[in-house]
Amino acid sequence: MELSCKNLSIFQKSERILQDIELSVNGGEILAVIGHEACGKTALLSVLSGRYPLYEGTICFNGVEQKYDALSKQVAFVTSHPLFLPTLTIRETVEYAGYLRLDKDISRSEKLDQIKTAQTITGLTDCATLPAQLCSKLQQVCLGIACELLQCTGVLVIDEPLSGMSCNDCYKMTDILTKICQQTNKAIIVSLSSPLNYFINRCSKVLFVNQGQAIYQGNPAMLEAFLRAAGCPTSLHDSPAEHLMSILGSGINHTTSIQNSLLTRIRKNGTYISAHDDIWVPNGLLGNEHDHDVDKIRETDLLCDSLNDQDQMKVNLEKQTFSLQMEKMTLEDATSSCRTSFWNQMKVLTSRNFYNSRRRILFPVSVIQNLYILVICVLIWWQPERTEETIKDRMGLFFFTVVQWAFFALLDAILTFPKEMRVILSEMQNKLYRTSAYCLSKTISEIPLAIIQPCVYMIVIYWVANLNSVSAFLASLGVLIVDVVTAQSIGLFVGAALNPPWTISVVSLGLLSMMLWGGAFCTPPPWLRWGKFASYFTYGLNALITLEFQNAEPIKCGSASMVPVCNMTIPETNQTVTHFPSKFVLIAQNITWSVFDDVIVIIVIGLIARILWYIVLRRK
Repeated sequence: MELSCKNLSIFQKSERILQDIELSVNGGEILAVIGHEACGKTALLSVLSGRYPLYEGTICFNGVEQKYDALSKQVAFVTSHPLFLPTLTIRETVEYAGYLRLDKDISRSEKLDQIKTAQTITGLTDCATLPAQLCSKLQQVCLGIACELLQCTGVLVIDEPLSGMSCNDCYKMTDILTKICQQTNKAIIVSLSSPLNYFINRCSKVLFVNQGQAIYQGNPAMLEAFLRAAGCPTSLHDSPAEHLMSILGSGINHTTSIQNSLLTRIRKNGTYISAHDDIWVPNGLLGNEHDHDVDKIRETDLLCDSLNDQDQMKVNLEKQTFSLQMEKMTLEDATSSCRTSFWNQMKVLTSRNFYNSRRRILFPVSVIQNLYILVICVLIWWQPERTEETIKDRMGLFFFTVVQWAFFALLDAILTFPKEMRVILSEMQNKLYRTSAYCLSKTISEIPLAIIQPCVYMIVIYWVANLNSVSAFLASLGVLIVDVVTAQSIGLFVGAALNPPWTISVVSLGLLSMMLWGGAFCTPPPWLRWGKFASYFTYGLNALITLEFQNAEPIKCGSASMVPVCNMTIPETNQTVTHFPSKFVLIAQNITWSVFDDVIVIIVIGLIARILWYIVLRRK
């Protein structure tokens, strides 16, 4: 297995950030791409792994030129900051990654064996029950590597695996990568900002990059001879890699011989040449020892020239055009050929979303908070009589119920989905599943969890508050469920479409505006009464009020009743009217829509929000 590239140039918009890069790495080898920050290391790794299309040049896999969209199937990529669903444990994360990555033809027992092997080889067995959000930097990188090992690709690319680690963790990571390379015979490419001597000695090849160009490529053991021949010998207590990095980042004057020798391309006509031919060496500097070093470098360069000539006969060096469309990076292309079937994606994602959401929605603190609110509501609305004085109390209960549960569902989606979306977009770009499979599975898995606490609340408060009949209770429960699911849909859409802090600002203003437009606190002027139809709360509130006062028992008149029929005397029986029909409340509130009409509007709003959420994810 071999991954190689020739004459590779990478662009950011119209600016060239890397040019004429050539490298080759075989199975069982580790290649370290070393350079200071913002020198193009991540861009190079992204191109080699098929995650970035703006490049010119040739990339070959086993001697066969590969197109951009085929590289991601051949190369696994681990970012510098791997992303995972926070509430899943390490074991669950690796297991679900295996079910999404491993081929559908592999049996379940074989998948479990490979998943266990991936955990063992990366040293995650002892911490398998630790939540992903509590992992250290070393554990995060190992978890990312374990997930990508399950793709069964021949090349593993890791961006900055040692960044942010302690010295001891760097040693552990070096040993883990060496073990993976030896046991799996994979080609491993890593990027480093600061060369660790312990890691460099384990690498088969190194590539130093600076100012968009390759400064040195080859065996790390030859680096010291290269520096001596260049007139920059390494001190006794300094490693060659660290010495070269200090030179590249020292800001030496551009007119000096060292600057000309190291910051200028050590290359002519696309092939490596002798360092002695490319640098200026003062008279008397090269003694027998330096001549010996130069001869060794020349032998290496001649071998590179020979290999380049052979590769020139095997592959076509015609450059890819710069007109590669950025549309290749869209999720539509990224999910066009997923590794598993749609139904397997649905099954795995539904299970994963359920476990991830269950720990968030049914978190003990959240449950205690809602139980506390329920107790307060029970104490306030305990068995009120069905009288004219308590009509406003009942309507206040319905308003509080609609606003509370819609707000909780909306806020939960807005605050949690943006973090989850980063993981989802990364996985969809890796062609693990389709956007439609994710959206459907999330909807199916979260609806039961989202409605559990509202249902418990309604079951208790409905009978405590002495509301209408059993049939009205069941209908009210259905209205609350639809209202909560729609609020969650709106939250998902807003969370996907906007970035913090815009999400909180938009939701706060939207909720307050809808309350005011809906007439919750006052009666709007005639020219603004249309605003109630733009209020999401209006429909759920009107539906609950209709169910309570339609086909219900008569209401007892108050002592100072505002209802005209109250306290009137019926001539035929000479009796005073003490009760009035409940439907009078609907007339007084100007509620003319049926419950069915209100529910249909809520469902349509929810469907539109879900569709917009799907479209936004597709376009991300």
